[in-house]
Amino acid sequence: LFTNYSVDIRPVKNDQNAVNLDVKLKVDDAFLRGFVLTSRIHLKISWLDEILPWESGNYTNITYLHRKENELWTPRFQVWNSVSDGNFECYDKVVKIYNDGKVEFDCRSTFRVRCETTFVRFPFDGHDCEI
Repeated sequence: LFTNYSVDIRPVKNDQNAVNLDVKLKVDDAFLRGFVLTSRIHLKISWLDEILPWESGNYTNITYLHRKENELWTPRFQVWNSVSDGNFECYDKVVKIYNDGKVEFDCRSTFRVRCETTFVRFPFDGHDCEI
């Protein structure tokens, strides 16, 4: 199934096609200290890998596989306003591939972003923390 598969090449048969991502983000925890917001998030991403579909009947009726993230193409994310280098590192990663080519990537991450604060309504001030 993974013969001649490259993790560095977008999983499309035609280079002109985009890889459409369905992204769901859930904030598990948020802590504001000073002007920095630390968030723990749960991220679910799915897309169609046009290279990976298989006939389940040819593989003992296997309809899905679990693989490691580094064994197939996955999108790269950055937090553009991160207080660190901005690279989005996941832990607790799970990748599930279905025989129709659908890929589900599930992970958790923690990141820190700088927040804008206004003191106009002190002590009822507000914080604007864009991610």
